[in-house]
Amino acid sequence: MNYLYLVVGFVLITLILRDIVLTALSLQGGGMVTNFISSRFWKLLLKISEVLNNKKLLNHAGYLILLVVLLVWVIALWLGFFLIFLFGADAVVTSSTHAPVQGFKLFYFVGYTLSTLGSGEYIPASDVWRLLANIVSFTGLIFITVSITYFVPILSAVILQEGIGVFINSLGKSPEDIIINGWNGKNFDRLLNRLSNVYQKLIQHTQNYQAYPVVFYFRAGDANRSIVVNLAKLNEALGLLKHVVKQEFSPDDKELLTLEDTLDFYTRIASNYNLLEQHPLPESDLQKLRNSGIPIDTEKAKLFFESDQEFVNRRKVFANILLGSGWSWQEVYCTQERN
Repeated sequence: MNYLYLVVGFVLITLILRDIVLTALSLQGGGMVTNFISSRFWKLLLKISEVLNNKKLLNHAGYLILLVVLLVWVIALWLGFFLIFLFGADAVVTSSTHAPVQGFKLFYFVGYTLSTLGSGEYIPASDVWRLLANIVSFTGLIFITVSITYFVPILSAVILQEGIGVFINSLGKSPEDIIINGWNGKNFDRLLNRLSNVYQKLIQHTQNYQAYPVVFYFRAGDANRSIVVNLAKLNEALGLLKHVVKQEFSPDDKELLTLEDTLDFYTRIASNYNLLEQHPLPESDLQKLRNSGIPIDTEKAKLFFESDQEFVNRRKVFANILLGSGWSWQEVYCTQERN
Protein backbone atom coordinates (compact mmCIF):
# COMPACT_ATOMS: atom_id res chain seq x y z
CA MET A 1 0.00 0.00 0.00
CA ASN A 2 1.24 3.43 -0.94
CA TYR A 3 0.05 5.89 1.72
CA LEU A 4 0.98 8.78 -0.54
CA TYR A 5 -2.02 7.91 -2.73
CA LEU A 6 -4.31 8.04 0.31
CA VAL A 7 -2.96 11.37 1.58
CA VAL A 8 -2.95 13.12 -1.81
CA GLY A 9 -6.41 11.79 -2.66
CA PHE A 10 -7.86 12.90 0.67
CA VAL A 11 -6.28 16.37 0.43
CA LEU A 12 -7.48 16.83 -3.14
CA ILE A 13 -11.05 15.84 -2.32
CA THR A 14 -11.12 18.04 0.80
CA LEU A 15 -9.77 21.01 -1.14
CA ILE A 16 -12.34 20.71 -3.92
CA LEU A 17 -15.31 20.02 -1.66
CA ARG A 18 -14.38 23.08 0.40
CA ASP A 19 -14.10 25.11 -2.78
CA ILE A 20 -17.52 23.92 -3.98
CA VAL A 21 -19.16 24.80 -0.66
CA LEU A 22 -17.54 28.26 -0.48
CA THR A 23 -18.33 29.01 -4.13
CA ALA A 24 -21.86 27.70 -4.42
CA LEU A 25 -23.32 27.89 -0.92
CA SER A 26 -21.51 30.44 1.25
CA LEU A 27 -22.66 33.58 -0.67
CA GLN A 28 -19.36 35.18 0.38
CA GLY A 29 -17.52 34.89 -2.93
CA GLY A 30 -15.84 32.00 -4.69
CA GLY A 31 -13.48 29.49 -3.12
CA MET A 32 -9.74 29.70 -3.54
CA VAL A 33 -9.58 27.30 -6.48
CA THR A 34 -12.53 28.88 -8.30
CA ASN A 35 -11.24 32.43 -7.87
CA PHE A 36 -7.75 31.42 -8.99
CA ILE A 37 -9.03 29.68 -12.12
CA SER A 38 -11.48 32.48 -12.94
CA SER A 39 -8.98 35.33 -12.62
CA ARG A 40 -6.18 33.52 -14.47
CA PHE A 41 -8.45 32.37 -17.29
CA TRP A 42 -9.89 35.89 -17.63
CA LYS A 43 -6.44 37.48 -17.76
CA LEU A 44 -5.42 34.93 -20.40
CA LEU A 45 -8.44 35.82 -22.55
CA LEU A 46 -7.78 39.52 -21.96
CA LYS A 47 -4.19 39.10 -23.11
CA ILE A 48 -5.20 37.11 -26.18
CA SER A 49 -7.81 39.72 -27.12
CA GLU A 50 -5.18 42.48 -26.83
CA VAL A 51 -2.76 40.56 -29.04
CA LEU A 52 -5.48 39.91 -31.63
CA ASN A 53 -6.84 43.44 -31.19
CA ASN A 54 -10.32 41.95 -30.97
CA LYS A 55 -12.48 42.02 -27.83
CA LYS A 56 -15.14 39.63 -29.09
CA LEU A 57 -13.46 36.71 -27.34
CA LEU A 58 -14.18 38.37 -23.98
CA ASN A 59 -17.91 38.21 -24.68
CA HIS A 60 -17.72 34.42 -24.23
CA ALA A 61 -15.56 34.50 -21.09
CA GLY A 62 -18.36 34.08 -18.55
CA TYR A 63 -19.75 30.73 -19.60
CA LEU A 64 -16.29 29.46 -20.61
CA ILE A 65 -15.00 30.15 -17.09
CA LEU A 66 -18.01 28.36 -15.60
CA LEU A 67 -17.34 25.33 -17.80
CA VAL A 68 -13.64 25.31 -16.89
CA VAL A 69 -14.43 25.53 -13.15
CA LEU A 70 -16.97 22.73 -13.47
CA LEU A 71 -14.47 20.60 -15.38
CA VAL A 72 -11.77 21.17 -12.75
CA TRP A 73 -14.19 20.18 -9.98
CA VAL A 74 -15.13 16.95 -11.76
CA ILE A 75 -11.56 15.97 -12.65
CA ALA A 76 -10.25 16.76 -9.16
CA LEU A 77 -12.96 14.74 -7.41
CA TRP A 78 -12.53 11.90 -9.88
CA LEU A 79 -8.76 11.86 -9.45
CA GLY A 80 -8.96 12.18 -5.67
CA PHE A 81 -11.27 9.20 -5.22
CA PHE A 82 -9.26 7.24 -7.77
CA LEU A 83 -6.10 7.73 -5.70
CA ILE A 84 -7.88 6.53 -2.56
CA PHE A 85 -9.13 3.41 -4.32
CA LEU A 86 -5.64 2.97 -5.75
CA PHE A 87 -4.37 2.90 -2.17
CA GLY A 88 -6.05 -0.47 -1.74
CA ALA A 89 -4.41 -2.90 -4.17
CA ASP A 90 -7.54 -5.09 -4.36
CA ALA A 91 -10.19 -2.48 -3.52
CA VAL A 92 -12.20 -3.22 -6.66
CA VAL A 93 -12.60 -6.54 -8.44
CA THR A 94 -14.44 -7.81 -11.48
CA SER A 95 -17.90 -9.13 -10.69
CA SER A 96 -17.37 -12.36 -12.64
CA THR A 97 -13.83 -13.51 -11.69
CA HIS A 98 -13.12 -11.35 -8.62
CA ALA A 99 -9.76 -10.45 -10.11
CA PRO A 100 -8.31 -7.14 -8.81
CA VAL A 101 -8.95 -4.13 -11.03
CA GLN A 102 -6.19 -1.58 -11.56
CA GLY A 103 -5.17 1.20 -13.91
CA PHE A 104 -7.67 2.58 -16.37
CA LYS A 105 -10.38 0.10 -15.40
CA LEU A 106 -10.24 1.33 -11.81
CA PHE A 107 -10.32 4.92 -13.06
CA TYR A 108 -13.37 4.03 -15.15
CA PHE A 109 -15.10 2.45 -12.12
CA VAL A 110 -14.57 5.57 -9.99
CA GLY A 111 -15.84 7.86 -12.73
CA TYR A 112 -18.91 5.74 -13.35
CA THR A 113 -19.69 5.66 -9.62
CA LEU A 114 -19.13 9.41 -9.25
CA SER A 115 -21.60 10.01 -12.07
CA THR A 116 -24.21 8.18 -9.89
CA LEU A 117 -24.85 5.69 -12.72
CA GLY A 118 -23.10 2.72 -11.13
CA SER A 119 -21.65 -0.28 -12.92
CA GLY A 120 -22.21 -4.01 -12.48
CA GLU A 121 -19.00 -4.94 -14.30
CA TYR A 122 -16.74 -4.01 -11.37
CA ILE A 123 -17.59 -4.18 -7.66
CA PRO A 124 -15.89 -3.18 -4.38
CA ALA A 125 -14.02 -6.07 -2.78
CA SER A 126 -15.00 -5.49 0.88
CA ASP A 127 -17.41 -3.59 3.10
CA VAL A 128 -14.96 -0.71 3.57
CA TRP A 129 -14.66 -0.15 -0.15
CA ARG A 130 -18.41 -0.63 -0.62
CA LEU A 131 -18.96 2.16 1.89
CA LEU A 132 -16.47 4.37 0.05
CA ALA A 133 -18.23 3.62 -3.25
CA ASN A 134 -21.49 4.80 -1.64
CA ILE A 135 -19.74 7.99 -0.48
CA VAL A 136 -18.45 8.58 -4.02
CA SER A 137 -21.95 8.11 -5.43
CA PHE A 138 -23.55 10.45 -2.90
CA THR A 139 -20.80 13.01 -3.52
CA GLY A 140 -21.59 12.91 -7.22
CA LEU A 141 -25.30 13.36 -6.55
CA ILE A 142 -24.71 16.31 -4.24
CA PHE A 143 -22.21 17.79 -6.70
CA ILE A 144 -24.75 17.73 -9.53
CA THR A 145 -27.45 19.30 -7.33
CA VAL A 146 -25.16 22.03 -6.00
CA SER A 147 -23.87 22.84 -9.49
CA ILE A 148 -27.40 23.42 -10.77
CA THR A 149 -28.17 25.48 -7.67
CA TYR A 150 -25.07 27.55 -8.39
CA PHE A 151 -25.65 28.16 -12.09
CA VAL A 152 -29.28 29.31 -11.93
CA PRO A 153 -28.75 32.43 -9.74
CA ILE A 154 -25.67 33.35 -11.77
CA LEU A 155 -27.71 33.49 -14.96
CA SER A 156 -30.34 35.59 -13.17
CA ALA A 157 -27.60 37.93 -11.91
CA VAL A 158 -26.21 38.32 -15.43
CA ILE A 159 -29.64 39.25 -16.77
CA LEU A 160 -30.06 41.80 -13.97
CA GLN A 161 -26.66 43.42 -14.54
CA GLU A 162 -27.28 43.82 -18.26
CA GLY A 163 -30.70 45.31 -17.56
CA ILE A 164 -29.14 47.90 -15.25
CA GLY A 165 -26.58 48.76 -17.92
CA VAL A 166 -29.27 49.27 -20.53
CA PHE A 167 -31.34 51.44 -18.17
CA ILE A 168 -28.43 53.74 -17.27
CA ASN A 169 -27.52 54.00 -20.95
CA SER A 170 -31.08 55.18 -21.63
CA LEU A 171 -30.37 58.18 -19.39
CA GLY A 172 -27.66 59.34 -21.79
CA LYS A 173 -24.88 58.12 -24.04
CA SER A 174 -22.25 60.03 -22.06
CA PRO A 175 -21.99 61.71 -18.64
CA GLU A 176 -22.74 65.07 -20.23
CA ASP A 177 -25.81 63.63 -21.98
CA ILE A 178 -27.12 62.31 -18.65
CA ILE A 179 -26.91 65.83 -17.22
CA ILE A 180 -28.43 67.45 -20.31
CA ASN A 181 -31.29 64.93 -20.54
CA GLY A 182 -32.01 65.29 -16.84
CA TRP A 183 -32.25 69.11 -16.95
CA ASN A 184 -35.80 70.45 -17.19
CA GLY A 185 -34.80 74.09 -17.44
CA LYS A 186 -35.10 74.68 -13.69
CA ASN A 187 -33.59 71.71 -11.87
CA PHE A 188 -32.70 68.01 -12.18
CA ASP A 189 -35.84 66.48 -10.69
CA ARG A 190 -36.39 64.56 -13.93
CA LEU A 191 -33.02 62.82 -13.50
CA LEU A 192 -33.51 62.15 -9.77
CA ASN A 193 -36.93 60.60 -10.40
CA ARG A 194 -35.52 58.23 -13.00
CA LEU A 195 -32.53 57.32 -10.83
CA SER A 196 -34.83 56.25 -8.01
CA ASN A 197 -35.67 53.19 -10.11
CA VAL A 198 -32.09 51.93 -10.21
CA TYR A 199 -30.91 52.09 -6.60
CA GLN A 200 -32.47 48.86 -5.35
CA LYS A 201 -31.48 46.95 -8.48
CA LEU A 202 -27.89 48.18 -8.22
CA ILE A 203 -27.69 47.13 -4.58
CA GLN A 204 -29.06 43.72 -5.55
CA HIS A 205 -26.51 43.47 -8.36
CA THR A 206 -23.65 44.33 -5.99
CA GLN A 207 -24.82 41.66 -3.55
CA ASN A 208 -24.97 39.17 -6.43
CA TYR A 209 -21.47 40.23 -7.40
CA GLN A 210 -20.24 39.70 -3.85
CA ALA A 211 -21.83 36.26 -3.64
CA TYR A 212 -20.88 35.17 -7.17
CA PRO A 213 -17.73 36.99 -8.37
CA VAL A 214 -17.85 35.05 -11.64
CA VAL A 215 -20.69 37.40 -12.69
CA PHE A 216 -18.01 40.00 -13.44
CA TYR A 217 -16.67 37.86 -16.30
CA PHE A 218 -19.98 37.90 -18.17
CA ARG A 219 -19.05 40.87 -20.33
CA ALA A 220 -21.70 42.60 -22.43
CA GLY A 221 -21.15 42.54 -26.17
CA ASP A 222 -21.17 46.34 -26.50
CA ALA A 223 -20.61 49.34 -24.25
CA ASN A 224 -24.27 50.40 -24.30
CA ARG A 225 -25.20 47.26 -22.34
CA SER A 226 -22.11 47.07 -20.13
CA ILE A 227 -22.83 47.73 -16.47
CA VAL A 228 -19.17 48.63 -15.84
CA VAL A 229 -19.16 51.32 -18.55
CA ASN A 230 -22.54 52.70 -17.58
CA LEU A 231 -21.83 52.84 -13.86
CA ALA A 232 -18.60 54.70 -14.61
CA LYS A 233 -20.68 57.03 -16.79
CA LEU A 234 -23.18 57.56 -13.96
CA ASN A 235 -20.38 58.26 -11.52
CA GLU A 236 -18.95 60.90 -13.86
CA ALA A 237 -22.40 62.49 -14.14
CA LEU A 238 -22.57 62.58 -10.35
CA GLY A 239 -19.29 64.52 -10.35
CA LEU A 240 -20.70 67.02 -12.82
CA LEU A 241 -23.75 67.59 -10.64
CA LYS A 242 -21.71 68.10 -7.50
CA HIS A 243 -18.69 69.99 -8.79
CA VAL A 244 -19.65 71.78 -12.01
CA VAL A 245 -23.35 72.71 -11.98
CA LYS A 246 -24.07 75.91 -10.06
CA GLN A 247 -25.00 75.14 -6.48
CA GLU A 248 -28.43 76.77 -6.62
CA PHE A 249 -29.43 74.47 -9.49
CA SER A 250 -27.61 71.33 -8.40
CA PRO A 251 -29.50 68.79 -6.28
CA ASP A 252 -28.88 68.95 -2.56
CA ASP A 253 -26.08 66.70 -1.31
CA LYS A 254 -28.64 64.71 0.68
CA GLU A 255 -30.54 63.97 -2.52
CA LEU A 256 -27.37 62.54 -4.07
CA LEU A 257 -26.31 60.64 -0.95
CA THR A 258 -28.15 57.43 -1.91
CA LEU A 259 -26.47 57.38 -5.31
CA GLU A 260 -23.05 58.01 -3.75
CA ASP A 261 -23.51 55.30 -1.13
CA THR A 262 -24.71 52.83 -3.76
CA LEU A 263 -21.73 53.52 -6.02
CA ASP A 264 -19.36 53.31 -3.04
CA PHE A 265 -20.84 49.92 -2.15
CA TYR A 266 -20.28 48.71 -5.70
CA THR A 267 -16.69 49.95 -5.95
CA ARG A 268 -15.76 48.43 -2.58
CA ILE A 269 -16.86 45.02 -3.80
CA ALA A 270 -15.61 45.34 -7.38
CA SER A 271 -12.17 46.67 -6.42
CA ASN A 272 -11.47 43.45 -4.49
CA TYR A 273 -11.13 41.60 -7.77
CA ASN A 274 -9.95 44.10 -10.36
CA LEU A 275 -7.53 46.58 -8.77
CA LEU A 276 -4.85 47.18 -11.38
CA GLU A 277 -2.29 49.86 -12.19
CA GLN A 278 -3.32 53.50 -12.26
CA HIS A 279 -3.65 55.41 -15.52
CA PRO A 280 -4.73 58.95 -16.54
CA LEU A 281 -8.31 60.04 -15.82
CA PRO A 282 -10.35 61.85 -18.50
CA GLU A 283 -11.72 65.39 -18.63
CA SER A 284 -15.36 66.18 -19.25
CA ASP A 285 -16.62 68.35 -22.10
CA LEU A 286 -17.90 71.34 -20.11
CA GLN A 287 -18.52 73.36 -23.25
CA LYS A 288 -21.13 70.84 -24.31
CA LEU A 289 -22.98 71.53 -21.07
CA ARG A 290 -22.76 75.31 -21.54
CA ASN A 291 -24.10 75.02 -25.10
CA SER A 292 -27.11 73.10 -23.76
CA GLY A 293 -27.96 75.83 -21.27
CA ILE A 294 -26.73 74.02 -18.15
CA PRO A 295 -25.69 76.64 -15.55
CA ILE A 296 -21.97 76.07 -14.93
CA ASP A 297 -20.02 77.39 -11.95
CA THR A 298 -16.76 78.50 -13.55
CA GLU A 299 -14.85 78.65 -10.27
CA LYS A 300 -15.98 75.18 -9.22
CA ALA A 301 -15.22 73.84 -12.69
CA LYS A 302 -11.57 74.84 -12.29
CA LEU A 303 -11.32 72.28 -9.51
CA PHE A 304 -13.40 69.78 -11.44
CA PHE A 305 -13.13 66.32 -9.84
CA GLU A 306 -10.34 67.48 -7.51
CA SER A 307 -12.06 68.99 -4.47
CA ASP A 308 -13.77 65.79 -3.29
CA GLN A 309 -11.15 63.17 -2.39
CA GLU A 310 -13.71 60.41 -1.94
CA PHE A 311 -14.98 61.08 -5.43
CA VAL A 312 -11.45 61.15 -6.86
CA ASN A 313 -10.71 57.79 -5.25
CA ARG A 314 -13.94 56.34 -6.64
CA ARG A 315 -12.98 57.52 -10.12
CA LYS A 316 -9.64 55.73 -9.77
CA VAL A 317 -11.38 52.52 -8.80
CA PHE A 318 -13.70 52.80 -11.80
CA ALA A 319 -10.63 53.41 -13.99
CA ASN A 320 -9.19 50.12 -12.76
CA ILE A 321 -12.44 48.24 -13.18
CA LEU A 322 -12.77 49.51 -16.74
CA LEU A 323 -9.25 48.42 -17.55
CA GLY A 324 -9.72 45.05 -15.89
CA SER A 325 -12.92 44.36 -17.82
CA GLY A 326 -11.54 45.18 -21.24
CA TRP A 327 -13.12 48.63 -21.60
CA SER A 328 -11.72 52.15 -21.43
CA TRP A 329 -12.80 55.74 -20.81
CA GLN A 330 -13.46 56.00 -24.55
CA GLU A 331 -16.66 54.01 -24.09
CA VAL A 332 -17.69 56.13 -21.11
CA TYR A 333 -17.32 59.49 -22.86
CA CYS A 334 -18.04 58.54 -26.47
CA THR A 335 -20.95 56.95 -28.31
CA GLN A 336 -18.57 54.72 -30.28
CA GLU A 337 -19.20 51.05 -29.62
CA ARG A 338 -16.41 48.64 -29.20
CA ASN A 339 -16.52 44.84 -29.45
